[in-house]
Amino acid sequence: MKFVVSKKALEEEIKALSKVINKKNALPILSDFVLEVKNTTLIVMASDGEICVQTQVQLSENEGGDGIFCLPQEDITNALKQLSEQPITIEASLELGNCTVTHSSGSFSFICESSDEYPKPHFPSPESTAINIDTEQVKKAIARSLFAVAHDELRPVMNGIHFNFTKEYTDVVASDGHRLIRNREYGVIVDYPASFIMPAKAAKFINTALGKDGGQVTFQFDDNNCVATFDSTTVNFRLIEGRYPNYDSVIPKKTNHDAVVDRLSLINGLQRVSPFANESSNLIKFTFNDNVLTLDAEDFDFSRTATNRVACDFSDKQLAIGFKGASAIEILKNLTAPEVIFKIVDPSHGCIIIPNDDDITEEEITALLMPMLIND
Repeated sequence: MKFVVSKKALEEEIKALSKVINKKNALPILSDFVLEVKNTTLIVMASDGEICVQTQVQLSENEGGDGIFCLPQEDITNALKQLSEQPITIEASLELGNCTVTHSSGSFSFICESSDEYPKPHFPSPESTAINIDTEQVKKAIARSLFAVAHDELRPVMNGIHFNFTKEYTDVVASDGHRLIRNREYGVIVDYPASFIMPAKAAKFINTALGKDGGQVTFQFDDNNCVATFDSTTVNFRLIEGRYPNYDSVIPKKTNHDAVVDRLSLINGLQRVSPFANESSNLIKFTFNDNVLTLDAEDFDFSRTATNRVACDFSDKQLAIGFKGASAIEILKNLTAPEVIFKIVDPSHGCIIIPNDDDITEEEITALLMPMLIND
């Protein structure tokens, strides 16, 4: 096999696919890239055994016909990053177990392997469901949800992002039991309800790989496997099996107190007081009273406290509720509206946080933050 390809084009795809490869692999061959030549196209593949990603690069020349082989990730990455943009010639011989990368001023040589032992991607069954979603909607929903994904060995269904398709809307949801984010897209509907749970690693890769130039993502899935296709990239991954909890049931239908707060001012206030909170609990006391939100943090073990006041729109009688500061900051950073609304039932129930943005019509973003016990 011998072909000519743009150094820059190949390096860009290899950099993206490197995020899939683990530092330590049960199968040594999973430390390799698979390169497959088909006519004037080079298909590059990487896998960790659960997620398999394929991208395509156009060849300048195909001098040796079609073929497939594996190259060590570290060797090909190190070779390419030392070169300026130029056409490079790659010649691989499985009989000799050797690959040579020739450039304008020299060459690199390292081993290549057969792809026979490389795990094959898993595909959904022929009766699978296929759904198209705008790239921008997928990217925004995943980006807003990743922070809330759990890392729970006892409840694996929480370790991913739940996509729930209905006739009226599509929900993209993540929760770790203490915080929840629900992205409801009214512009994405289906004839028959369907759902799947995307593993966090697949979600991170898709979020990074998706461009900003429009287009659509096609999800084709059954009960066990899913293929996400966009641009020239295909991501195959195993779904997390199990039934996702009824997230709508934990979101209060009716609240008793509303407070409108400037989002950035609140983030800044929380960042000022958080270093003075107890290191293990990170408890911040929120006190709403007379259009002022007072943030209090204290750590009795080291005799330190901090207070910060933020203007807010709140006209009810004084209300105090405790939250984990880091969780509140993460939720606020993943919303984009200038103001947010805190919708509170009472200090013992979960608090809803939503953007205060009348311009949002096609989507509804709802965050839920569970309270912590405070000592008055």
